[in-house]
Amino acid sequence: MADNDTIDTSRPFIAIRRDREGRDFEATQGEYLVNPLNEELRNVLTSTGGFFSTDEGVIESEKRPPGQWTIRPLGFVRIGLSTRDEYEEFVVHWSVEYELQSGKRVRAGFASSKGLADAEFFEEIPILGGPGLIVPGSS
Repeated sequence: MADNDTIDTSRPFIAIRRDREGRDFEATQGEYLVNPLNEELRNVLTSTGGFFSTDEGVIESEKRPPGQWTIRPLGFVRIGLSTRDEYEEFVVHWSVEYELQSGKRVRAGFASSKGLADAEFFEEIPILGGPGLIVPGSS
C-alpha cells in the first residue's frame, strides 16, 4: 500500500500507463484494471464517466458503454483510452464490479480530480509494469 491510504494495490485497482510525458497514444497508454489477486476475476463490469463545471453548470462526458471481461490472476485488461487533454479538463470516475471464484460479488469505485492531481505516480506499476498513475479509491 502506498503512502496515500486511498491507494491500495492489494485489491484490484485502476492504473493509467504513461510511458512518455507529453505524448498521446503510445502503444501501452490507457486506463487499466489490474488484478493483483491470486484468483481470477469473473464477469468484470466497468464503466467510466467524467464531468467539469462551467458558469452555465455541470457538463458530463459522453458515457462509454460498460465493458465486460474476465481477468486472470495477477493480470490486467485495458478498459479505456483517453488523451491527456481529457484528463486535464475532467474529473473522472470509474465503477468496477467483479465476481470472485467463491461467487462473492464485489463493487468498487475510483475517482480523480482534474489533471489526475490526486492519483499517485509509480515508476513501476505493480503487475502492469512501466511508469504511470494509480487512481485513488472512492466511496
